[in-house]
Amino acid sequence: MSARVLLDEARIAAGETLVRRLEERGCAVPAAMWAYESDINEWRLYLAMPLIYNSSPAAGAEQISQAIASLRSQEDFPVARAEITPVGIDHAAVTLIAAAIGTGPALSRLRIQDTKVNGTLIEDVLIYRLYKPGLQPPGRK
Repeated sequence: MSARVLLDEARIAAGETLVRRLEERGCAVPAAMWAYESDINEWRLYLAMPLIYNSSPAAGAEQISQAIASLRSQEDFPVARAEITPVGIDHAAVTLIAAAIGTGPALSRLRIQDTKVNGTLIEDVLIYRLYKPGLQPPGRK
């Protein structure tokens, strides 16, 4: 078994920068988190976007690609596009973790490790934001 891949400070900071850039560009991101995927020994940056719920995954992916391109023109961006997973606001991982915890609208760095939520093990996540009001589908309160 190979050693567990660590989530380093450069990638943590880059993820936060990407969320900020998306929002500067008018793309809401009510949930953003790094999650460790033990089956592949990799970290994935999950970005929950109403745009995906209302439109399509391709629309979210395009917004992410454009934001990354704008960041790379200004600085080194250490996160590969393949490490970023755009998801709808109703994605299973997002709703599972939101059942246990939420944040305010500001970005933070909340780490949760080895915790069970509704019988599912959350091995390791770093949450930037899990703002529950922003995760409500249109028409629901």
